[in-house]
Amino acid sequence: MASDSQSQNTNTLKINYEELGKALGYTKNYYFNLFQPLNKLKTRYLLIQRKPWSKYLTLKPITSPEYIIIPDVYWNYGLDKKLTFPAKYMFLISLAEAQKSQRNPYWFRSNQDLSEIYHIGERSITRGITEIERENILEVYRHKPEEPGEFQDRPANNYRLNPLQSEQDFQKALQSLSGKYSADITQKARKLSGQLNEPKDLQKIETYIGLINTYGYERVEEVNSEVASKRRETGFHDISQVILLLK
Repeated sequence: MASDSQSQNTNTLKINYEELGKALGYTKNYYFNLFQPLNKLKTRYLLIQRKPWSKYLTLKPITSPEYIIIPDVYWNYGLDKKLTFPAKYMFLISLAEAQKSQRNPYWFRSNQDLSEIYHIGERSITRGITEIERENILEVYRHKPEEPGEFQDRPANNYRLNPLQSEQDFQKALQSLSGKYSADITQKARKLSGQLNEPKDLQKIETYIGLINTYGYERVEEVNSEVASKRRETGFHDISQVILLLK
């Protein structure tokens, strides 16, 4: 809606309930499924004005200093349609946290804090973070325990919000790596990075290319498979662990 408002240069928008419902993942009963979220925007967050059954709504001006700036390319790259609802929500949370952080684009929160602040279950938080990490929208720094097995005492994750990249730009950059190192080794490196849920992290893909050239693909694949078998939240499911074991 914010994107439509910007493009049409107006605060009053006509609602296409079917189109909006599909964008949010609903398959039928669009008006009734949208009633609750639209009502929350109106009554709880005071962001819109809207009469029941109306085909129009008006965006209210934001008076709070705490607001989220969503980049236009979010819609241009089709992420509003590509991402699942938990991923969209975690992207918005990441934007909010990064904008408030003194180390923007880096930010820090525990899952428990995120759940309490934003009223979202920890399972949905994990699902959303996993998805936007896979899309290279968010970089996640998971800490290893100081003592073996003491995972509960680990510091909470650190995060870095990455600039959004179109699929075309990613493929172009991937093609550049193929031209530099060969398509075969680049494809193998991307597969290895994908095993750790980061198939679109170009920096890590290039790191894997260097590891393959140094240690050979079979050795790197063996170690990578071992690391990929570790639970992600332990901190051992990471390329840094691959490098450590190879050395």
